[in-house]
This record gives sequence, C-alpha cells and structure tokens, in this order.
Amino acid sequence: MEYSQTQSGNLLVVGAVISMLLGKFGITLVPDEVVMLLTAIGVCLSWYGRYKQGDVTFGGFKKN
Repeated sequence: MEYSQTQSGNLLVVGAVISMLLGKFGITLVPDEVVMLLTAIGVCLSWYGRYKQGDVTFGGFKKN
C-alpha cells in the first residue's frame, strides 16, 4: 500500500501525538526531541503534499 505525501505527513503527526500521550503515562518510546522533529516533518510533508496538489496556497490558505 502506498501513501501520498499528505497521508504520510498526517501519519507522522498522529504517531508523534500518540507518543506524547504515552509519555504522559510514563511510557517513553522515543525522546521528546525526536517527537518534535517528527511532528515538524509531518506537518511540512502534509502541507507540501496539499500544496503540490493545488489544494492550498503557498501560505497554507485553502484555495476556492
């Protein structure tokens, strides 16, 4: 199964959020710095995938 850039970015962000939630219960999967990096990469991938498809402008605003 192949994922688009937008889906891959969203999956990275969801994984980072799950890791942060587990950290609240004392379960550390990866260090916080890695979670922040994965979140940033996921947001950028998701935005770039939507921009490449023409769904959003360069500034991130939705096109009509």
